Formats: sequence, C-alpha cells, structure tokens
Amino acid sequence: MGNIKVHNVDDDDSKTAQPAWVAFEDEKEKSKENKPLYNDEEISEGEALLSKVQGIFPMCKAHLNIRQKFLAVKVGPITIRERITPQYKEMLNNIDKEYDEVVIRGKSLIFRIKRKVAV
Repeated sequence: MGNIKVHNVDDDDSKTAQPAWVAFEDEKEKSKENKPLYNDEEISEGEALLSKVQGIFPMCKAHLNIRQKFLAVKVGPITIRERITPQYKEMLNNIDKEYDEVVIRGKSLIFRIKRKVAV
C-alpha cells in the first residue's frame, strides 16, 4: 500500500477564504478546461471509478475532477460506520492494483488516476 498519501487536515482547516460554493464552481470550470486533454477511454475510466465509489459510499458526496495530470474522484466526508464496512477495507487492500494513488485528507478519500500521455 505504498500509493497512499495521508494528509492530516482538520475539517475546519481551509486553504482559502472563498466560500465552498465558489471553490466548487471554480473546480467545475477547471474540469471543463482540462477535459480535452483526455480521450474518451480515460474519461470513461474515471466515470467508472466514480460509479464504483458511489456504490461503496452511497451516503457520501462523490465527484470527478479532471486535472491536468490526473483524474481525481473525491468522496467524503466518510463516517466511521462506512469505514468499518468490508467494501472499504477491500478498496484499501486493492489500491496498489487498481489506482495510481489514494490521498486521505481529513475525512475524505481522493482516488487519482494519472494521465496516460500519448507519445
């Protein structure tokens, strides 16, 4: 499980003074700008991961962010009840096989799929 990065972040700790809705709109705009960098297969892979995460964490908010260097599926906040499920443990055990990187930030998980650069 060398692909897990843990960031200890308090829920109240914010990197920006922007309201949450402004940050959300900004992220949607960045995703729209970066979408042409990926082919349909890569976008489908990100959407499949989003669907899988939503199935495992049905009570959590989850969304796909398209970044310049990777696709990120963020889910959270994850409750203690969801952390003790067999699906959560299985997902963490399969990180090295299925995901390029997983970031644990506070009560959220961010699954990253690195961009496959065409040569």
